[in-house]
Amino acid sequence: MTLRVRMLVLFVVLAVVPLLLLGAVVRSRSFRALETTIAGQNASVADRVAAIIEQRAAVIQSDLALLSENVETQRWLASGGRDSASLQSHDRFVRGAWEELGAMYAGVSYQTSDGRPLYHLGTAEPSLAAADPDAITHIIHH
Repeated sequence: MTLRVRMLVLFVVLAVVPLLLLGAVVRSRSFRALETTIAGQNASVADRVAAIIEQRAAVIQSDLALLSENVETQRWLASGGRDSASLQSHDRFVRGAWEELGAMYAGVSYQTSDGRPLYHLGTAEPSLAAADPDAITHIIHH
């Protein structure tokens, strides 16, 4: 082996191989840092989305409580939906509430526990409201 070949091999072993190893280590660390950053950002986005969903669910729960647990509706439901005076009182209350809530939902349907419709208000048909995720579809009286 000539001196020139020996010098070339020595150069490759002492200069190029360590640079390649260093490059591999830096690349590996960079990928791990990138993965950590992306995971942190994804967790942050997931937390924000979860908070928005929880807030929306709380609003829907509140709206359902307003439309089902008021005195007028409870009196009407206690009559089995047959008392016309309590129906008028319930209708006035729900229509007043619907002026505020109607922009957020397609419809509200009051039904018996066996699914028989008692009252409906809104643009969606009661049968179509069940397929609409923005519709308050069931306020069931037991």
